[in-house]
Amino acid sequence: MIKLLDNINSFLPATVQKIGHIADMSIIFRLDNGKEVKYLYFAPNSDFRAVTFSSASPQREYSTADWLGPFLHKLQENKLTKIQKNGNIISLSFDNDLTCDIHFFGGTGNAIVVTTDKKIAVAWHPGKFFRTDNDYDFSKAISHSETEINILPANELIEKLNIAEYESVKNEVERYLTKEKKKLNKRLEKIERELKETERVEEFKKKGELLKANYHLLKRGMSSVKIKDYFSEENVEIDITLEPIKKPQENVAKYFKKAKKLERGREQIIQRIEITHAELEIINKKCELQSDLFDVSDLKKLLPQKKSPQKERPKKHAPRMPGPVEKIRNFISSDDFTILAGKSAKDNDILTVRVANGHDMWLHTRNRPGAHVVIRAQRGKEFPKQTLIEAAKICAYLSKVRDGSLEDVTYTLKKHVTKPKGLKPGSVFVAGGKTITIQHNEREIRKWMRENGGVRNP
Repeated sequence: MIKLLDNINSFLPATVQKIGHIADMSIIFRLDNGKEVKYLYFAPNSDFRAVTFSSASPQREYSTADWLGPFLHKLQENKLTKIQKNGNIISLSFDNDLTCDIHFFGGTGNAIVVTTDKKIAVAWHPGKFFRTDNDYDFSKAISHSETEINILPANELIEKLNIAEYESVKNEVERYLTKEKKKLNKRLEKIERELKETERVEEFKKKGELLKANYHLLKRGMSSVKIKDYFSEENVEIDITLEPIKKPQENVAKYFKKAKKLERGREQIIQRIEITHAELEIINKKCELQSDLFDVSDLKKLLPQKKSPQKERPKKHAPRMPGPVEKIRNFISSDDFTILAGKSAKDNDILTVRVANGHDMWLHTRNRPGAHVVIRAQRGKEFPKQTLIEAAKICAYLSKVRDGSLEDVTYTLKKHVTKPKGLKPGSVFVAGGKTITIQHNEREIRKWMRENGGVRNP
């Protein structure tokens, strides 16, 4: 170890060009002394307890040590002037009087940046002993029993770190996929129970009608009433539950209200089931993929993307901006309705997810990938058939349907079109919808689009 430290000190002073990590088990300093670039590797984790100094780079893009926060730029682009060992700690001194102590003890090891007044500026793993602005008790830190620090060849250490990172990410992916699958299956069971409940629509309607027909039998305070079921062939008596605190008319209305609520919710429940199945299919595909992926960066793509923190929250009263719409094509139909159309997958996403409103009409070719087309709704007006035909022809043209062929185009309200998380750009899920068949005439629709290109704001 003494020989290694002497070797490093003979290379110093050197400018720190980057501080980063391979996995979350190492700290790498890229150093430039004006003549040569070398790498100083520390792996204080209990699996390694290793250090190396070499001109060998990690041969891959490695993450920056973001845990340093504002102290990252106070160490990077400054000079490392000295390195020394004190027990289980390797201490790095910088020309701006900051010190970075690498702790080779504990399960994960640690790195502590210390100010001139012996305060903790920042810690890689803060815990309760290494919080910012606490006093840094150097003697207490080195009082642990002596641990052997291994000196490994750079290539060997890098390979071990890469394997460790792969296993760590693979386990994280497996935990995430297992958790997501369990959550979606649980959600599916719950929604299917709700769907089963909607099968009672006719039962509630029937009870409402029976109570209405036998209104004279009802009195406030009753918890149930026996009524002959004239809907059944046997004309048997059935017991209908009442709420004693409600008036007779309220108990009658309650059954009709339940039936109406279940009937109205059934379509939404079916849509939620279909969306959940689509999300489960995505997770299952990811499960199949993970066993065939051996690159860490590919594995990480299976994990949900972390949202970057917003610098400033928008005001509550500020309207939601639809985003860039310059590539959305704009037409005016024969009935003076606005028709909007995308072409690329990105345009389609912008149009369907960010521009279209729930009551707009949405169109897409039924049997092929292609353009999304939207007819803007107008308050109090139905969508005219001619406008629907014109929008369908635009859809076929932008979807590159063969000239002269018949094409089915699906149309439905935009509120029935959803984009579950994880679907690729331009892909959506459509619950239901109707179909219109048109004959594609390329010259005719191209002329129509040229003559009816609109200028309205999408």
